Amino acid sequence: MPNLTFYNNCSRTIMLSVNEGDEIAILPKQTISMLIDTYDILKVHMRQKNKSNLQKKAFQKSYHLTLLTKYEFPFNKDLCFNLTREIHRISGNVYYEKIVLNSNYEIPIKETNYVCEKENIKRIYKKRFTLYLVFMSPFEHLTGLCILLAILGVILWFKWSWKVSIIYLISAYIFLILLDFIIRKISNLFFKKVFKQEDDQTEFYSLLESQYIDNYFNNPMKETYMNDVKIDSIDETI
Repeated sequence: MPNLTFYNNCSRTIMLSVNEGDEIAILPKQTISMLIDTYDILKVHMRQKNKSNLQKKAFQKSYHLTLLTKYEFPFNKDLCFNLTREIHRISGNVYYEKIVLNSNYEIPIKETNYVCEKENIKRIYKKRFTLYLVFMSPFEHLTGLCILLAILGVILWFKWSWKVSIIYLISAYIFLILLDFIIRKISNLFFKKVFKQEDDQTEFYSLLESQYIDNYFNNPMKETYMNDVKIDSIDETI
């Protein structure tokens, strides 16, 4: 039976399964070997141990999407692979994190990538996006009008009463949310029709789809626009 060997050459624990079997944890600097009772196409699934997450650092959102990568290759002799982690910056604040098989063997390898926890990511993103629309977007896009309405609220406080001022400010805030929503819809429609550019939410959801991911990694020109790729290894901890 041929032998299959994996060496974890990155600073994170890697979860690996062969031919749809149970996942095995490979610690940094650890090597595992296994005898495979087959001479056919081998299927290997790999991801880093931590799941996909949407983390927020200071005032900037940073979306790190863990990829589950499936490799398929012919297996009829002893093979040894080094495993490394790549971090691809694919937009201003969105990153793909994937595990890569490295070897010196001349074998055809088919690669497919999926985002882990995709539905959970959509749920979290939708919640964050809704909070942003309600509590931040009006102040970002209608700053002058917000200041004007706030001044009028202060004037009402002293001219009439605090109760009238509070009712006015609540009504003004609801008006700002609705106005910002309408302006955003018109702006998104304009950019979609004229510049063929999707809105932020639609664009983010597209980054979770395997078709988009595969097109990205199969694009020979991707290095001209992906801004940054970091290789996580024992010598360089990310």
